[in-house]
Amino acid sequence: MKKLLYIDDDKEQLELYKMSFAINAPNVEFYTESNPAKVVERIREIKPDIILLDLIMTDISGFDVLKTIRKEEDIKDVLVVAFTNSMLTRVIAELNSLGVTEIWEKIVGTPKKFALKINKVLGL
Repeated sequence: MKKLLYIDDDKEQLELYKMSFAINAPNVEFYTESNPAKVVERIREIKPDIILLDLIMTDISGFDVLKTIRKEEDIKDVLVVAFTNSMLTRVIAELNSLGVTEIWEKIVGTPKKFALKINKVLGL
């Protein structure tokens, strides 16, 4: 069983994806975190195989969360999928420089599509 941590400050979005993953990615343990300030603690607690990271959040941006993850020796190598609606060249360049595994545009998919993509990334 693989573990996924979805970080997003939109609790309704988290619940929607949790339901979809239960059906479409049954071999993935699905965890959520809506408070970006607690991300490092949560990653250490869960030890996820992959993180689905929203970039636009109210208190702390996904970029800042990603930078923090990459600075922490014990969690810096975790796979991170950036989840955004901003596919600007500079955004993509910055995400790639921070070592994201993939960049997914929210608006072009559904929770089911992204659950199936996670299965593929994790080799399930």
